[in-house]
Amino acid sequence: MKSIWPIYSLLLTAINAQSLCDKASFVDRAAWGAREPTSITNLTRKPFSFYVIHHSYDPPNCYNDTACIERVKQIQDLHQTAFGWADVGYHFLVGENGKVYEGRGWNRQAAHSPGWNDDAFGICIMGDFRTASPNEKALNAVRSWIDCGIRDGHVKEDYYIITHRQSQRPGYTE
Repeated sequence: MKSIWPIYSLLLTAINAQSLCDKASFVDRAAWGAREPTSITNLTRKPFSFYVIHHSYDPPNCYNDTACIERVKQIQDLHQTAFGWADVGYHFLVGENGKVYEGRGWNRQAAHSPGWNDDAFGICIMGDFRTASPNEKALNAVRSWIDCGIRDGHVKEDYYIITHRQSQRPGYTE
């Protein structure tokens, strides 16, 4: 029995180390059909202490893979074409299907919140949440992804979450 204990302990450690990031279903840029950014600015200092949480407002909520991929593409198109940004503004986007979509990822500066783009990771929950909260799948995906960021050293363990509204002057955002 004594010889099994170290193996069991090691197995539990390996399972727990993987579980934080594996709880969230991740969709990388290639899988959702992202266009290439027009330029890239890499982040130069991490870990961060902040997450800024956004909602897309428009396009509307999505609940399945097809609709969520369509929403991510619409957001990238809006940001690149209408706003003239290099890429989708957020580091990550989350659908109410419970999946996390890669925007700029962990290592690139984003354009999600003026004054916070190189100090905080921006996560956008796709949909309009002015009068109702995101569903449990989306909230669980956000939580798992935050935990993953801590585990992988992108975010400090004593992090803060703020909303986009809290990061900007009054009236700038809903």
